[in-house]
Amino acid sequence: YTVSEVKVKDYETKVDGTTITNTYKNTETTELSGKKVWEDYNNKFNTRPESITVQLLQNGTEFQTKEVKADKDGNWSFDFKDLPKYDGQGNEFKYTVSEVKVDGYETKVEGTTITNTYKNTETTELSGKKVWEDYNNKFNTRPESITVQLLQNGKKFKIEAVKADKEDNWTFSFKDLPKYDEQGNEYTYTVSEVKVNGYEAKVEGTTITNTYKNTETTEISGKKVWDDNNAIDRPVSIKVDLLQNGKVIDTKEVSAATNWKYTFEKLQVYDANGVAYKYEVKEQPVAGYKSEVNGYDITNTKIKDEPGVDPKDPSKTDPKDPSKTDPKDPSKTDPKDPSTDPNTNTDKNSDSKVPPTTENDKPTLLPNTGGTSAEMSSILGGIVLFLLGGILLARQRIK
Repeated sequence: YTVSEVKVKDYETKVDGTTITNTYKNTETTELSGKKVWEDYNNKFNTRPESITVQLLQNGTEFQTKEVKADKDGNWSFDFKDLPKYDGQGNEFKYTVSEVKVDGYETKVEGTTITNTYKNTETTELSGKKVWEDYNNKFNTRPESITVQLLQNGKKFKIEAVKADKEDNWTFSFKDLPKYDEQGNEYTYTVSEVKVNGYEAKVEGTTITNTYKNTETTEISGKKVWDDNNAIDRPVSIKVDLLQNGKVIDTKEVSAATNWKYTFEKLQVYDANGVAYKYEVKEQPVAGYKSEVNGYDITNTKIKDEPGVDPKDPSKTDPKDPSKTDPKDPSKTDPKDPSTDPNTNTDKNSDSKVPPTTENDKPTLLPNTGGTSAEMSSILGGIVLFLLGGILLARQRIK
């Protein structure tokens, strides 16, 4: 004899001899749904695969897998249905999901949402050079090294000390630089330089040009010397021109008020090519003087008149000059009046005769002793008129 049992719903029956064991088996099911999120700049770099494989884990052990693709709206979703809810001991299963790794992406699972993030690991590099415009370091102003700053989107990212190589080239490079940010936007890299004293920096692309402008200045001073025995016709002022490489760049008025001294200040010593300027002074012409420059001192020497030569025209007499004959002047003779001839004595009773004036009797012209010819002419004219007047007066008395 044996025994059996009419089936009891939801139980499994096991007969062992005359022992009937009924085991309850929970057939309740569940399901799991989720979605796939892509953070890859909207597939900007075409890195997204056509499909992924999602793994369903039951209590941490792979239970099922499913291939997931985008639907017609571009959504990536998945679900697992009819999953046993309890194990044989009545314990509820724990279901989780994971993903078979996608190259180039980092995976993060939150609940049943799987997020794939693409981190563009593409790199770039930046190279440049340093150019010096400092007259080949003529003034020994160039430093031994400079500091180049690398800016990423305008913010300091890296720095590098740069020196000349054995061929005296100044170059730099920044390598393994991330090319894109987290949003897939390409970084902009630029360079700048920590300021070098005495230089002006100009950046064009990755070329940094340092220009040294020599701001050294000088001044030129001189004095005016007069060699004219304190002449009364000395000018009250003169003008001195300053020449830079032969061209007039400034003019000073010099007078007794400045003690006949002058100074040109704040003069550039070197031109844009580092070549020293040549400075000279020259005086604007002064009538009656000869100018001589010794260094920056100027000597004016009075030009002396040649003896017997009047610089002024002696034929042009001064209205006040007595040599101009007055209409009533007895020296003017009447051609019809023989008595007016100083060389002829018409008085027969008179033994006195006025001898004619000979060449030797004529007054001798005095040499020019420094006075003007007009003054001498006036004096000589006065003497001649005085003598003629005396002769005529004597003749009248004889008559």
